[in-house]
Amino acid sequence: MKVIFLQDVKGKGKKGEIKEVSDGYAMNFLIAKGLAKAATHGTVAKVKAQTNKKEKEKSRVKQEAKALIKKLNNTKITIKKKANEQGKLYAAIGEKELGEVIKKQLGIAVDPGDMKISSPIKAHGTYTVSVLLRGYSAKVTVFVE
Repeated sequence: MKVIFLQDVKGKGKKGEIKEVSDGYAMNFLIAKGLAKAATHGTVAKVKAQTNKKEKEKSRVKQEAKALIKKLNNTKITIKKKANEQGKLYAAIGEKELGEVIKKQLGIAVDPGDMKISSPIKAHGTYTVSVLLRGYSAKVTVFVE
C-alpha cells in the first residue's frame, strides 16, 4: 500500500514522502497513529504541488540572500564613537549595533546572528566583519572613528 508520511518515522520515511509499505503496517500502525495517510491520486498531486511550492520558495529566498550578499560584499561603513586618549571606546560595539548601523547606512536589514566578529570592537580602527546568509558570506569593512 502506498502512503504519504505526515511525520518523520525513523527507518521508514520522512514527512511528505510517498512510499510503499505493507498493508498491515500501514493500516494498523501508520494510519491508526496519524503518522501517514493512504496515497490516492488526489493526495499525491497535492503533496507534489506543496513540494514544488516549497522548492520555489527556497530558491526565491536563496536568490534574495545572494543579492543581499552581493550588495554587502566589500562595502564600508563608518561608526563614530567616543573614546579615551588611548583610542579605547567607552562602550564596545557588538553585532546588534553593527546591524543597526548597516541598516541605517546601507538600507539593508541584517540579523545580528548572521554577523561574525572575532570579539566586540573596543577601539578606534578598521575591522572586517563577516556576514553569513543562507550559506553565502560577505566581508564588510567597519571604520571606527
